[in-house]
Amino acid sequence: MHKTINFIIFTISSVIPIISTYFQQQSERYSNMYLLKSWDIFLADLRNHPLPILLTPTNIAVVLFAILFSLFSNYKRNLAVSISTTFLGRNFSKKYILNSKVNLLVVSSLYLAGSLLHMFNTVEFQRPVLQDNKVITHAMGEIDGHYYTNSLEAFEHSYHQRGSRIFEVDFELTKEGILVARHDWRFVYAEQLEQTPETLVDNEPWTYEYFMQQKINKKYTPLDINGIIDLLKKYPDIYIVTDTKLSDIDSIKKQFSQIVEAADYDPSILERIIPQIYFQEMLTTINAIYKFENVIYTLYKSPDSNEEVLQFVKENIKQIKGVANHTTRIDKGFVDGLHNLNVYVYTHPIWSMEEAQHFYQLGVDGFYTATLSEKELQALDVLY
Repeated sequence: MHKTINFIIFTISSVIPIISTYFQQQSERYSNMYLLKSWDIFLADLRNHPLPILLTPTNIAVVLFAILFSLFSNYKRNLAVSISTTFLGRNFSKKYILNSKVNLLVVSSLYLAGSLLHMFNTVEFQRPVLQDNKVITHAMGEIDGHYYTNSLEAFEHSYHQRGSRIFEVDFELTKEGILVARHDWRFVYAEQLEQTPETLVDNEPWTYEYFMQQKINKKYTPLDINGIIDLLKKYPDIYIVTDTKLSDIDSIKKQFSQIVEAADYDPSILERIIPQIYFQEMLTTINAIYKFENVIYTLYKSPDSNEEVLQFVKENIKQIKGVANHTTRIDKGFVDGLHNLNVYVYTHPIWSMEEAQHFYQLGVDGFYTATLSEKELQALDVLY
């Protein structure tokens, strides 16, 4: 019985430092105070990245220190592992067991407190991703005069040639309900992409197999959600802004469930996905699936007044880091109100430097654009 109790005590004292270190790692990775989303996410991270979590020098040192502390404190006999009884050649009394519990609890509590103190001392210095980027590259960016491809080649061109790091991707569901990178299923859009619609009904979704087989503008590669996640894995410095378009709750649940599942609940991937929400209830719906670190409230579908937007953003300031407004709705007073909440303001669509300069003077921080580069727009800081 004593061996079992000692083993349980030692196991708990080892697990607490591991979990607290995980909290610390998350706080240093993220730009706000959300740490561990759920037990499922912790298990997924443990499954995907076990060695960085389990075998950190800190964890090893704490476990060794717990053993030594228990060996040599008090009567130098209260080792809190099951082998201690055999080693000492005697049974523990209740007093020794209590000493083991107290000693190991003290060690673990001190370590946990130290980790949390370190977390709160470091997290406030993290820079939000939106702060360092003026460009959100629309639909993966322009390529060869084509603007809405959402294609692999458009991404590669924007990343390597234009220096883009934040990409807006249009998402649609196929006939089977599979998430793919597509602006919509209208005939006019298929014509623009030089594709033959699978169906004779306008705006009817295609099957997944047909979509993936159709080259875009005769030469570009279509992407599904797995392809988007692969890009996030291959390029650790990129971010994806979602434009999921659909407004019914069931479709939103289906879309974001697929995003989270495709990422295998991996925080190192999901922290670089920035959902756009179109109405207030959408944030609640998404949070029930996964609580993303950064959210942009996009107003082109929102029924909210400027005052309602400001109130909603204020109430959800830990998540909503940006507000995107159509060029026709940019108002200096509204922009100033958002800045007072420390929220970044974007506008769309922007096609020229002249447009960008105009809205930059009104206080807009960044732009959805398929044609302008991050380097070009960073020059605005010098001009104004």
